[in-house]
Amino acid sequence: MTSDVIVGLVWGFLAGLALGAVFFLGLWATVQRVNSSRSSGALVAVSFVLRFALVAGGLYLVVRGGSWPLIGSLFGILAARVLVTRLVVNRGERRR
Repeated sequence: MTSDVIVGLVWGFLAGLALGAVFFLGLWATVQRVNSSRSSGALVAVSFVLRFALVAGGLYLVVRGGSWPLIGSLFGILAARVLVTRLVVNRGERRR
């Protein structure tokens, strides 16, 4: 592997980690507010559109760097999913 590939994978991973964290933390915040909202369907729909637009825009910027950053960002998004899930589960266990 050349240094360009490694740099692309690393910065793509970091970008994906940030995008995924925002996406999944936004999802968690939406789920927390659904029961108290008067129009929960609209809340879920607007939240999804905003989160999807953010991730799609971020991935568009990442893919301009080539395919290696895109591959790295996909792994970053998956890692963010695991990290946010652990954060949310651990936070829920502390409340009990």
